[in-house]
Amino acid sequence: MLAHHDHAQLKQSLNRRKGGNERLVKSFEKLRQEMQDLIACGNAPTGATVPSQLSSKRLWDLDVDDDLWTDLAQDGQYQDDTPRWLCDEPTKQGIRAMLDLQRSDEEIERLNHECSVMDEWLQGQGEQLQLACLIAQGTHPCSSL
Repeated sequence: MLAHHDHAQLKQSLNRRKGGNERLVKSFEKLRQEMQDLIACGNAPTGATVPSQLSSKRLWDLDVDDDLWTDLAQDGQYQDDTPRWLCDEPTKQGIRAMLDLQRSDEEIERLNHECSVMDEWLQGQGEQLQLACLIAQGTHPCSSL
């Protein structure tokens, strides 16, 4: 019974996200079309290619070696006005390193918060232990009650 309930919840959750996924696929297809138009008009960098189409049904079949993940800037045939983040490997590595640093800073902040919460909890436990000891020794005003 519980497994059926969990399955129903999972199915309901996936259906709620279905609309968002379809919007993302439509947005991707719109950008693909804009890329095709730019290439057709000669307003795209030399050697620019358009990624393959993506359908909502195929979205769940994507694999790590799918053409969608291919870095289209690897051939180095881009013009001087091409953004460096698109074609310059050291720039790409710098962006990845910067993002790693930001994630690390966020993790340190989270861990510091967790540490202060644990410290506060531990202090409370110490106070409770001291109070219990005083009551057990009969030296606390509440111990005579």
